[in-house]
Amino acid sequence: MFFGGTAEQPNDLARGMGMQLLKRYRNTVFTRLILSYTVFSIILVGMAGGYLYSRANRLMLEEIAKESDNRLQAVQRYAEETLLRQYEESVENKAKSTYYFVGKSDLNMFLENGWENNLFRIFQFREELLYLKQSLEGAAAVTVYFSNRDYVVDSNSFYTTVENSPDKEFMLQAQAGELPAGVWLNRTLSDSKEVMTYAVKLPYYTLKEPPAGYIFIDVERDYVYNAVTRIMNSSGKLYILDKNGAPVFNGTGEEEWSMIRTALHSGKPVNEFSNGDDRYVMAHLQSPKNDWTYVIVRPLNAFSLSTKEFQTQLFACGLAVLVFGFIMSYFMSRQLYTPLKGLIQYIRGFYPHSGSGQTQGWVNEYAYISNALKNMDEKIGVLEAKTKRSELRNLVLGAPMELEQMDMLPAGYSYSMGYIRILEGSPELLGEVYEQMEHPVPGIFIALNQTEAAIIYYARENHGVDHDDAAAILGELRQLQQEIRGDIRFGGATGSWVESVENIPLSYQSARMAYRYCFFFGTDAIIHYASLQDYTPRPLIFSFEQYQHILKAGDINGTNRFIDGFAETLKQNMQLETVELALLQISSAIYQVVIELELQLLLPPSNLFDDLKKDTLDATVDNIRTLSVQIAAHVKETGNQAHAEVVQKLKTYIDEHLEENLSLNILSDVASLAPAYVSTLFGEVMKESFTDYVTRVRLDKAAAMLRENTELSVTEIAGQVGYKNVQYFHNKFKQKYGVTPVQYRQAMKG
Repeated sequence: MFFGGTAEQPNDLARGMGMQLLKRYRNTVFTRLILSYTVFSIILVGMAGGYLYSRANRLMLEEIAKESDNRLQAVQRYAEETLLRQYEESVENKAKSTYYFVGKSDLNMFLENGWENNLFRIFQFREELLYLKQSLEGAAAVTVYFSNRDYVVDSNSFYTTVENSPDKEFMLQAQAGELPAGVWLNRTLSDSKEVMTYAVKLPYYTLKEPPAGYIFIDVERDYVYNAVTRIMNSSGKLYILDKNGAPVFNGTGEEEWSMIRTALHSGKPVNEFSNGDDRYVMAHLQSPKNDWTYVIVRPLNAFSLSTKEFQTQLFACGLAVLVFGFIMSYFMSRQLYTPLKGLIQYIRGFYPHSGSGQTQGWVNEYAYISNALKNMDEKIGVLEAKTKRSELRNLVLGAPMELEQMDMLPAGYSYSMGYIRILEGSPELLGEVYEQMEHPVPGIFIALNQTEAAIIYYARENHGVDHDDAAAILGELRQLQQEIRGDIRFGGATGSWVESVENIPLSYQSARMAYRYCFFFGTDAIIHYASLQDYTPRPLIFSFEQYQHILKAGDINGTNRFIDGFAETLKQNMQLETVELALLQISSAIYQVVIELELQLLLPPSNLFDDLKKDTLDATVDNIRTLSVQIAAHVKETGNQAHAEVVQKLKTYIDEHLEENLSLNILSDVASLAPAYVSTLFGEVMKESFTDYVTRVRLDKAAAMLRENTELSVTEIAGQVGYKNVQYFHNKFKQKYGVTPVQYRQAMKG
């Protein structure tokens, strides 16, 4: 009995001691610290993980939006400012002839007189349209509709009335005033070809409604779309919509277009949507020029996979941090004071003069934090300065600005922009030198990029902005050129004065416009915008047809004389646009000569104007002179054989058509050469004029027929050799043979 009772006591004692020990640990600070830190760790890790996960998603969408926006901007710039702009400039340059050469151009002549009695010029004009079409890759047709005369000329055909044109309905819309000019229109040609059409009113700059005519260029839509999509070097699909939400380019289903329109109506810059199991992200860009909307749709499958992987990694990392925090809480809670004391002793070891109290040690830590904050404050100051410069740069370039952002410039001032083109050196060094100078007119230097900079000058309105301020600014820029000569080379221009900060971009644009006149003075010139008023805008008239004849004849001296006169005229205070138009015209004249003489292998004409134009007018004229002399020399060296072949072809035609009316205009069509040039070739090869040659051949044939065809009368023989007037035939025959045709036949019989 006794032993049985005492056997259960050790078990009860162990259970009692375990309960007491557990209760003791529950009530200790150590346990509470561990539990508190564990709970805190769970909350902190959960919040941090959730924040990081949502932040990662936001960053991913922001990065996609930024990247998509950059690509859309690149697509928009390429499509509207490069690809389509080349077609716009081509037809606008053609239309400008009605403005600069009033009464002189073929377009004005056709607008005023119609096509009757001008068929030869009509076909020449059609050839010009054909040349223009062939020079523009992707162009389907170039068409001129003379609505006031009701006829159409395009690069392939001539229609005496709009009723005969395949584009009759489109032309009638233009005649009714329903066709907007200066915008791209989608349409389908009569041959079912999908094109984009750009129209310009005639005459150029006309305010008359309806206008006298239109010039159209049709560009294949597939070519434009393929050219635009080629620069999309990433996954995703490009869509372009017009202002009505209709697709500019086809190639997808209506369901996709419907989802895109729905996403656009949400107003968000970036949208997510799904189509079945696939998720997509869409970004769009509005173009103000054509009122088009560029849309890029990219699949989110790859991004979603990265997000799931990140979520898994984040959960594993959070769990590891939680376990590690639990372990660390155990050691920190148990040995809290020992590490703290060691840390204080460690700090005192580095700072022996910091005092003996514990508080003083912590003060030294705050001193370190204070120094760190001071360094951070300095860095913030540098960042603020950079931000200010960036905002000023955006203001100069015309980016939208908030009102509070414009407070960086002093109020109550007038402003003028200085534009600087850096030819050698860095803008940073130029800005440092400028800041160290004394400024007669205060200014703020802004580096725009590695080759451009700007200076915002400001003067009080009651100070009286006048010529003295402009002269002081020009003098300062020239002084700056002298001080940095050898290290930096630049040119520049000053713009107009404006009365408000909002108009500073206008002054900057006028300064850039003024610097374009460095074409006259050199790239390192300093030009004032007001001086441009001294240049005349009148159009220049040159005989480029004569110049082409000189080149085709291989006349090197005549080429130099023409270029000398051309250059002297361009230097007579002409506006830059007038000079550029003249250079474009002479380049076109050279282009035609190169094609007509088949010199493409010697001189490829694809980008002839860009190759000929240099930084200055003198260099450009020298380049044109060199090329012209090269063409003339080539023609002179190789032209004799080619001329003989052409003249032989014309002789054969004359021999076979003696009974017809022969003229230089007819032969010019046969040889595809100008009448004057045909006459020159006869003189060079045959050593006699065209008229003398035709007369000699006709009379020789008449003499032979008088001898051999005795059954034919003199009147019949005269008609068969091209003389309708028998008396005139008698006079010419007697002038050559000394006897009349009848006397000649009788003498041959005897």
